[in-house]
Amino acid sequence: MKILFQLNRAYYAVPFPTVHRVVSQGYIVYRTAKSLKPEYCGLPGPEIGARRQKGEEVYDVTEVPEVAFTGW
Repeated sequence: MKILFQLNRAYYAVPFPTVHRVVSQGYIVYRTAKSLKPEYCGLPGPEIGARRQKGEEVYDVTEVPEVAFTGW
């Protein structure tokens, strides 16, 4: 998936082609949602931070489509 516009840390927009009588395209705005993996819940913050520094992936990342719109 190609990111065209990074809106902020949590949101980005992706273009997509549309079918219209003139050349046009639409956009979908996605939100990146992070949540702590279940196996790390209950651990103290410093321990989670230490694991992150070691390179462990401690978050599940989900891409959530928030809004789509078309235009030309």
